[in-house]
Amino acid sequence: MATLLSVRDIRVEYRTERGSIAAVKGISFDVQDGDILGVVGESGSGKSTLAYSILNFIKPPGRVTSGQAILEGVGDLLKMQGEDLRKVLWKEVAIVPQATQNSMNPTMDVKGHFVDTMAAHGVSDKSKVLEVARRLLEEVKLDPDWVLNAFPHQLSGGMKQRVLIALSLVFEPKLLILDEPTSALDVVNQRLIMDLLKALHEKMNVTIMFITHDIQLIKGFANRVLIMYAGKAMELGDVDEVWKRPINPYTIALLRSIPSLHGDVNSVTGIPGSMPDPYAKMAGCPFAPRCKYAQDVCFERDPDFVQYTKGHYSACHFSLEIGESYGRNRGACVPAAFEPRPRQRGVRNQGIGQTPGSRQRRVVLHGRSGVGGIGGGERFWQEHPGESRGGAPKAN
Repeated sequence: MATLLSVRDIRVEYRTERGSIAAVKGISFDVQDGDILGVVGESGSGKSTLAYSILNFIKPPGRVTSGQAILEGVGDLLKMQGEDLRKVLWKEVAIVPQATQNSMNPTMDVKGHFVDTMAAHGVSDKSKVLEVARRLLEEVKLDPDWVLNAFPHQLSGGMKQRVLIALSLVFEPKLLILDEPTSALDVVNQRLIMDLLKALHEKMNVTIMFITHDIQLIKGFANRVLIMYAGKAMELGDVDEVWKRPINPYTIALLRSIPSLHGDVNSVTGIPGSMPDPYAKMAGCPFAPRCKYAQDVCFERDPDFVQYTKGHYSACHFSLEIGESYGRNRGACVPAAFEPRPRQRGVRNQGIGQTPGSRQRRVVLHGRSGVGGIGGGERFWQEHPGESRGGAPKAN
């Protein structure tokens, strides 16, 4: 497959009164024509900033300090401004932004959004606009007769997300970037959106860059995955390869935090600690303070992002050893020769609200809005005064 998007050494910083923050730290990767690339990381890892920097959308106090984002047949997006960039957006590359409630004009019906979007790119024939709008709304499983005349406040979160996906496809762009399109949706609508995107990818042959903090969504959807942490690329590879043989401790920690329907629930472990202070200037790997098996070199020198096997990249001083051990021991995290470092003071290897030796019980109330979930929760706590809302038992 041909390379559709080539990203090279993109760096983004934000200047504040306290100092500068390096939000994206020299990330490079390629997106092949027809790929679905999942970009995964915790909140604050720089995923959205990376996406907006590719489209040259970063505004003050942020700025792109270096890098290239070369779109096949178009050129370097980072060198485009004003009218030149506007002509490329939506036609060659489109983005579905995070927070749908803030992405639509509340005073304009859905039909008006389609008319405005297409008029901005030279299509003023309203009959043509309506034809395209109806077709795309049907593609995303919405009733065009009702939705076209509806205002944003009349649509549910899932419906607004699907309207924005339809809007992004009006000119059939080569690349579609989706920034956390399922983050505010319940699991039913999440699955609906994922199935729709998969179908649109196959039918329209659109290349997708899918940004999410939920690594579980990527398996079975994307064919490539980029793992980010603290503005840095940690691992990149084929999804199946990364799942079977991860070569970065952060990726392994993420995978170990996923509960299994068939495995032991008690084997699921969270990642202790928190992301580093963005203002801190670290010499070593940003994940080292949270990495159970970090060595002295990890605190002294930041590892390069290099290729270890074909298409499989990692930023870790011990990626080869980790990969060999993981495959040999069917999930063992790192070579046995690595002795765990003592935890830093204040870092607890336990979940929020837990105390050593405590057992938690979780009660899940599920249902649509208005069915009484909140009231049911209040009734539960009234009838079970020994339970705290944080989930840990109260001391008697």
